Amino acid sequence: MLAARLPMPLIASLWEYAAGVVAEGILTGLAGVRKCSLEGRANMSLDLSHVERQVGRGGAGGAGRVGR
Repeated sequence: MLAARLPMPLIASLWEYAAGVVAEGILTGLAGVRKCSLEGRANMSLDLSHVERQVGRGGAGGAGRVGR
């Protein structure tokens, strides 16, 4: 596994950068919504919650929190 060979400060920096890219993408997507139903807003909220949980776990692999 590549992450096992990388120094922890680098892994933390990569996760921080990736989280920033994801956050920017989500904000760009949400900002582009002109009109939205209640169901649509609920779905966006669920999507955001899912991303927050995955990032908090350290990604899909659940490697744990990095840099916290």
